[in-house]
Amino acid sequence: HVELAKKFPNCFLEITFTSVTSGSIEYMVEEVGSERVLYGSDAPMRDPYPQFGWVAYADISEQDKRNIFGRNMEKILARVKLPE
Repeated sequence: HVELAKKFPNCFLEITFTSVTSGSIEYMVEEVGSERVLYGSDAPMRDPYPQFGWVAYADISEQDKRNIFGRNMEKILARVKLPE
């Protein structure tokens, strides 16, 4: 999926539904930037703590972690126009 995200700027990488192996978070951030990696909770049947830990303990900057944990989604949702 990283190759697709590199090819298409509107493609994001989401980390909470699949298993992430050691170094995967760092690889994603290095390849497409932390602005294109999302932490989501749309899979409630999975315990969110392991995925949270993958990011929290990844060897990336605090800014990258903030992007992944919420700022990226804030930016996406800010572009949504709701009917009045």
